[in-house]
Amino acid sequence: MSDVADSDHTPQATPPTARVAVLDNAGAPPTAGLWRPSRHFLAWITPTATLLVLLLGLPTARTVILSWTDNGRFVGLENYIRVLSDPQVRVALRNTLLWAVVVPLIVTCLGYALAVTTRARWGGRVITTVLVAPIALPMVAVGIAFRLLYHPDPAYGLAAWLAAPLSHLTGAGPDTALPMLWPWLGRWLGPWLGPRLITVAAITAFVWAWAGLAMLVFRYALHTIPPEIEDVARAEGATALGVLRTVHFPLLRRVAIVLFALAAAAASRTFELILVLAPGSVQDEAELLSLHVWRSYHQGPPGHAAALGVLWLMAVLAGVLLFRRAIHDPTRQPVLLPDTDQPQNWWRQRRTRVRVRRVILSVALLVFWCIPVALLVLTSLHNPVEQALHGWRAPLSLDSYREVLPVLTGPLLRTFLLAGAVMLIVVALSAPAAYALTWLGRPSRPWDLAVLLCALVLPIQVIADPLSEVLGVLRLSGTTGAVILTHVVLGIPVTTLILRSAFEARPPAHQVDLVRLRDSNWRALLTVVVPHARPAVIAAAALQFVQVWNDVVVSLLFDASQVTPIGITILGEARQFSTGAGTAAAGAVLASLPPLVVVITCWRSIVETIGAGVRRI
Repeated sequence: MSDVADSDHTPQATPPTARVAVLDNAGAPPTAGLWRPSRHFLAWITPTATLLVLLLGLPTARTVILSWTDNGRFVGLENYIRVLSDPQVRVALRNTLLWAVVVPLIVTCLGYALAVTTRARWGGRVITTVLVAPIALPMVAVGIAFRLLYHPDPAYGLAAWLAAPLSHLTGAGPDTALPMLWPWLGRWLGPWLGPRLITVAAITAFVWAWAGLAMLVFRYALHTIPPEIEDVARAEGATALGVLRTVHFPLLRRVAIVLFALAAAAASRTFELILVLAPGSVQDEAELLSLHVWRSYHQGPPGHAAALGVLWLMAVLAGVLLFRRAIHDPTRQPVLLPDTDQPQNWWRQRRTRVRVRRVILSVALLVFWCIPVALLVLTSLHNPVEQALHGWRAPLSLDSYREVLPVLTGPLLRTFLLAGAVMLIVVALSAPAAYALTWLGRPSRPWDLAVLLCALVLPIQVIADPLSEVLGVLRLSGTTGAVILTHVVLGIPVTTLILRSAFEARPPAHQVDLVRLRDSNWRALLTVVVPHARPAVIAAAALQFVQVWNDVVVSLLFDASQVTPIGITILGEARQFSTGAGTAAAGAVLASLPPLVVVITCWRSIVETIGAGVRRI
């Protein structure tokens, strides 16, 4: 089809005529390989499969067995009945359900709105970088930034400072400004940052961190839709909601489902964000299963924690089945395509008239999205004592960095070595597994994708105690090797999925088969497959580095005292938040720089990999 939208003909008074076409919104490109079954398949897949079975499969089975026992005695469903009758468990279940359903819906809808708003806008590359950068920040740093944002004292918290004029007008204190503004929400909001609002504050922090990634995925998906389709819909009088209903929703349904599933898996496992953002007095109100299961293994009978973990695991597996069913059958949606004989630059004229509005909207979006990071940096540029006494009124100083830098030098170096080692091991193990699944197996293996998805979404808290037993048998308990091995087995599923998709789409089949027959599979992998899929390999390595760098859960669960990664150190600084907000903010800024640099350096490969993934959805 010719690009009629760029025609220079005179605008027409009547909308263009249209013809009916059919678009396949989800048809994946044909697989590159010849898919000959190979006797080398098991040999190539064995190292990865062994790790997954030994460190994920066996601990999962052990957790199920523990949920039926009490001190070695079989009790059936007794543990399940006890945990479900616990009021605190009900709070954790309610909050987890909220995080797993409502939060992904907000992320998906906001990502779509941002994609539509920022598409072809002024400063598009800058906006994209600013919106997507938060996904690279450690959740510990995000929690500190939003705790500063929601601090109840106007001298320290931006939100309370903005609410202060309202409190003067109403005669109320800053702690009751918002309930008086919305009386019908007063009993829910309570005091500023009260027990109910803490969940709202944590949700806003998560959405801020994830909405940019959803926006990027939707923007690439929108670029795959021919602009003529939207032009015809608008010419027929469709509003923005009409375009969403008749064009975008049918064609982007699977993309939205994938984003919803990713956000749900991440939101339900939120851990360090609650630890940092929620003060101790209201942390019980913000309790999630990820936190409650972790505490239960240390404070209660193992059977109770195992029963709760099995319930969580069943919910996760049900979500995986729903996800697979939702994206299994690609739809073919009839849409209207414009008649190529009609001039179409009437819509271009409209876009020119609203250019000033685009600039204003883009600047406002940039400023709004930079507020948490700016607040974090501003707080770090104060003397710790002066900041604790006077808040924003304290003079600017680098004393917080001078105080925290000697403490963080060792953890920064150790975390860099840990993340680098895990990144190399994961890529080295995942690349042969992805090659075997792509070139040495059979087409349409439903079980390999199902196994990788289940391993990807398996919450580490569910298998923490049994996994510690396995590591103890291997004589790795409490060592650096335990932390590395745990990170490796958690990183293999997602890295294998990324590389598998890239290996299928990238290399020409004849080149791979020629090298395989002439030399060996290893030479085909290293000389043909990996070079053709270089952007995906770089993206997978960068994402794995960022994941390990930002991790706190594994280090807390498996006693990383020999490593003491940067996340644990910053979490310790955040526990003294009332008197050490300046040093906590300075530490969060320093801890955020390496993953941010990695993402920016590998930005092109990451974006290309995401774009290729969107095209294959």
